[in-house]
Amino acid sequence: MRQPALETRRPAQRPQVLGPLLYGFVWAVLAPGLLLWWAVASEDVVTLPAVHAPAAGAALAGAGTVLMLLGMLALAVHGKGLPMNAYPPPRYVARGIYRWVSHPIYVGFVLLAAGLSVWAGSASGLWLVTPVAALALAALVAGYEGRDLRRRFGSAVRPARLGLPAPGRGRPAWWERASVYLLVLLPWGLFGLALTRLGMPPWSGWTHGAALAVAAATPLFVRRKKTLRRFAVTGLLGLVAAALLYLLWPNAPVAWPLFWGLLSWGAWRRRGRGCSGVGLTCAALLAVGTVLGGAESPGAPAALDGNASTRLAVVIAVGLFLLVDLHAALWRMLLRGAERVANSWREWRIGPVRILNHGFYTGAGGALGALVVMRLAGSGHVLPVVGVALASLLGAALWAQYIEGSPVLLRPLGWYGGLLGGLAGCGLLLLRGVDVLPLLGALALALPLVQATGRLRCLVQGCCHGAPTATAAGIRYRHPRSRVTQIAGLAGVPLHPTPLYSILANLCLAALLFRLWAVGAPVGVVIGLYLILSGLARFVEEAYRGEPQTPTVARVRLYQWLAVGSALLGVPFTLVNVPPPDPAPVTPGMLAAALLVGLVAWFVTGVDFPGSNRRFSRLAAADDRPQG
Repeated sequence: MRQPALETRRPAQRPQVLGPLLYGFVWAVLAPGLLLWWAVASEDVVTLPAVHAPAAGAALAGAGTVLMLLGMLALAVHGKGLPMNAYPPPRYVARGIYRWVSHPIYVGFVLLAAGLSVWAGSASGLWLVTPVAALALAALVAGYEGRDLRRRFGSAVRPARLGLPAPGRGRPAWWERASVYLLVLLPWGLFGLALTRLGMPPWSGWTHGAALAVAAATPLFVRRKKTLRRFAVTGLLGLVAAALLYLLWPNAPVAWPLFWGLLSWGAWRRRGRGCSGVGLTCAALLAVGTVLGGAESPGAPAALDGNASTRLAVVIAVGLFLLVDLHAALWRMLLRGAERVANSWREWRIGPVRILNHGFYTGAGGALGALVVMRLAGSGHVLPVVGVALASLLGAALWAQYIEGSPVLLRPLGWYGGLLGGLAGCGLLLLRGVDVLPLLGALALALPLVQATGRLRCLVQGCCHGAPTATAAGIRYRHPRSRVTQIAGLAGVPLHPTPLYSILANLCLAALLFRLWAVGAPVGVVIGLYLILSGLARFVEEAYRGEPQTPTVARVRLYQWLAVGSALLGVPFTLVNVPPPDPAPVTPGMLAAALLVGLVAWFVTGVDFPGSNRRFSRLAAADDRPQG
């Protein structure tokens, strides 16, 4: 009886040969070839200075190659499988290089890309292709691979040694201390070098040297794991805050020695009274040195004299320190705020008409976005913007109606449908001879703001909600009208605040794109980076969403596939080397057109007819009873 059973299994395994071959071709040949072509083709649109150091680049590329080979070997020997997340090894691997690095193949690939860029002196490879590749791999881990590992192996999954220090009261191991140097202090050093390479005044002077010495000594003197982890987390958050600050204010004067002195004092003060005094003394000396020696940082506004600039640098440094040091409390405040918005449903009845309060968010976002697009696209784009906005709303309604519509939601709306509708509207304008490239560029700048505002509506309505999570990390929906209650049946359950994730990601993206537009980056680069980065953010966000009506294709949610398509579509756009147009002055016609777009968006998303069962009549159920 056993032989027939074995024979029936073999035919089912035959497709696994072609699948891995195609998958291996995509990742080992097609993807690297695309990145190489992209780096060569985009040289003319990336005007940042190149770094040409053949010896250093070769060493970096060699280290990355060795890391990749060690990862593949460990998966083959210990995992008994191939390095393919679509066809993963059957055994969990925590030996070999995986004992030290969680994703050595991905880390090695990024090092290889960076090394080849430095070796060849490719500015586009270093500043465009390598960062995008790194973000794409990080999104793959956060949005699919990491969750898939936990699903298949559960508690067996554990972090590698080189990672954020583990929480706890015990003494840190030597590799945890080393991790802080590799993951926190080294990136900060590279960040300083990058600023210098980009034309910022170099970080120099005795205060900077003293601050670096204090920061470098801190991981060695920390006694407890939780303190070392806090130092690492605040250092990484400080790096993110610094990057955003320079995007918004490139010449911001910052007393970085004082900032690092305060971060180090935050770790030293938890070691004991004596060490707290030493750390505070170091921070005070760095503050005094900063004031006496000047900010030693990028220049302040011309209206400020030297003393005012130094005082401003100190204020900014202290503000950044408080921002990252109190990050846990600030995150809890954001969660509480998101939960209040999520349960703020209000409605008003006027005969057969129902007005829903969450429509005001979409109306405000639509009006703001339309005004931004009309101003940045230049004169002559007022009516085209109105047309594209209407096409976007129509596409959003049609998409969600046929992809995830239900008897409860007779007028659902979908973001990707709106994006496709807007592109279709631009296509029609192109056929009529309208120059749509400035319009697309301005749309790329406005859409992060539109979506960030619209996510407030998502919170109230309960759409785009997250999957269940731990109590401290989630928000609870309690209002009976919410889609969380009506469709998902998750009232009172802590859920990932995915609309909040989206708001923060879109605000960061808006800061980057507005900065690129301000420095005269090509319109194609702005459009392409919007499609790429918004796609990567959506890929991760979708992994934490819990809407039951979203289809799944090949174990991946439909919107994750669309996010991948968005990222790929953005690559050719980055090659369009056309300068941005001069902004047009705001006119009464622009204001009227923006108001019209806002009113239409408000009506579509905030006004319905609860007593009707016709298509597109209702935005929510007509009563408070949960619907299936």
